[in-house]
Amino acid sequence: MKIVLAAGTVTLREGEYGPEVLLVHRKRYDDWSLPKGKLDEGEYLAGCAVRETWEEAGVRTRLGPPLAPIEYPIVDGAKRVHYWAASVSSEELFAPNDEVDRIRWLPVEEAMRRVTYPEEPELIGQASAAADTVAVLVVRHAKAKSRIEWDEPDDERPLSKLGKGQAKRLASLFAAYGVRRLISSTAKRCRKTLAPYAKAENLQVEGTLALTEAEAWQEPDQVKTVLRRAQRQALEHREPTAVCGHAPALPLMLATLGIPYRAMEPAACVAVHFTRAGEIFAAEFIDPV
Repeated sequence: MKIVLAAGTVTLREGEYGPEVLLVHRKRYDDWSLPKGKLDEGEYLAGCAVRETWEEAGVRTRLGPPLAPIEYPIVDGAKRVHYWAASVSSEELFAPNDEVDRIRWLPVEEAMRRVTYPEEPELIGQASAAADTVAVLVVRHAKAKSRIEWDEPDDERPLSKLGKGQAKRLASLFAAYGVRRLISSTAKRCRKTLAPYAKAENLQVEGTLALTEAEAWQEPDQVKTVLRRAQRQALEHREPTAVCGHAPALPLMLATLGIPYRAMEPAACVAVHFTRAGEIFAAEFIDPV
């Protein structure tokens, strides 16, 4: 059976009388629903959710924790829609477009009554009950040139052509979670993995020797210190953070944050959503695209 992938958000803002939910009205279907749309080729689901919310409603969002996906039949198979709770980064004056002719911000209970589709009230309930979280993303560096083909110091080994493309695509993922701080091994392949996003957002990549392969092997306690400090500062400053390291260090990096390890390809990452109390609310393993 063919599965068509799509993504959307349950976007909330604080209204005069409490939280409000963003709904869109599609003239073609005469329905009220959560903003969502189909995944483009080479796009992250998280990036799709943010893009569709912007295109349909003129609202820029920062993703919070993931919600339960929904699936329903379509003519040639099924559509699976992944959702995230989201907060507002910025809004523009809404202008009707080809898909959406109206938007509404409604209190949670009213939004749950207004939506057309029976699965969406549950999603709104999940989002309104979700904890206020901040994400820390643990990233494996993008694909690097082969060690066999490189005869200079290993920490100077650059990204391959494939890896450069992965790094550019990762920038859209970091943007979806609103990453504001970048921490990396000082190895070139790690720094260059974060570089496209750093350039786009005018951020600095904070390099640390503790996350290099050699140092992580010899001084594992320093890896723990870096990750604990990154988590603490992300919570204190409400700054989503991405930390990039090497495959041998990833099990310890994740364990320090309380996440069981599983194999990660180059450019894969784990988004860990922490509550204000520092507890894990959700964790997403995200494969490269």
